[in-house]
Amino acid sequence: MSVVAGIVTYITKGKTKMELHEMTQLIRTVWDDSMSDNGAIWEKSNAILKQARIDYPEIYVEALEWLYSKESA
Repeated sequence: MSVVAGIVTYITKGKTKMELHEMTQLIRTVWDDSMSDNGAIWEKSNAILKQARIDYPEIYVEALEWLYSKESA
């Protein structure tokens, strides 16, 4: 298991499926980290998001739709 996959497993706390609020939190973290002056911070969180997106593509899409709906409201 890769370190990133291990982190995603840790985030999901042993559950078999990532929940919507966990994915939205992860996406927001990546968005926030992208504004950091330290690119290494963004690279780490973005790698976790990439793995989560591979493992849970339907939840990723649902989370983005929910976040964008909140942004445009």
